[in-house]
Amino acid sequence: VVAKKKIDPASKKELIKAASQKKGTTSTDNGHNHLYAVDLQGNGVAYQKCHPQSDKICHAHKIVNHKVANEHTDCYPRCAQIHGFDGVPEHEHTIGH
Repeated sequence: VVAKKKIDPASKKELIKAASQKKGTTSTDNGHNHLYAVDLQGNGVAYQKCHPQSDKICHAHKIVNHKVANEHTDCYPRCAQIHGFDGVPEHEHTIGH
């Protein structure tokens, strides 16, 4: 006889949240893309992406109603002067829905 293990309320809440999210990859713009997650209303985040040679040149995007907000690296346009590598100017991505 196999006993069924009960799921604690916190884990159940996380499972429901995960099941109600859409995850994927944004369009490629300015030479990069992002992994993203949105809820059923299309609100979420395009996760942080960093320059391949510097973990100091990074950015993420907010997603509202399936629209990816414009964003740029914090150091732009002085990233090369500060960190030795170019950052990305303000840009947007798209997601499928």
